[in-house]
Amino acid sequence: MENFDTQALSIESEFVKTNYLDVPLTPGQVLMPDKSDNILKVPILFTPRECRKYEEKVRLDFNNLYQVDILVKAQGIPLNLDLRDPDQAITDLGIVSVGGTATRTIPILNKS
Repeated sequence: MENFDTQALSIESEFVKTNYLDVPLTPGQVLMPDKSDNILKVPILFTPRECRKYEEKVRLDFNNLYQVDILVKAQGIPLNLDLRDPDQAITDLGIVSVGGTATRTIPILNKS
């Protein structure tokens, strides 16, 4: 968001975080006027818990005078992970003394 007005703009949201959607907008957020470097990015964090379609309305309140509703639509899909190198499906950690540790890194590809 950018503010091209000559006055500061306050932005708030009463959106209540769900177990799959969050809009972490700091309460009392103010966007100063007409500054090209003053851009507010509001993240929308989607963490689906099921393979289904989701739909939520997020209302932003500007200066307690004007509201904008944002309709967020998303879909949870099945997780699809693979090993980058299928030969690493069996990984030998070798001989490790009692109390010792062994570490191997196995790259995984997310094809979801």
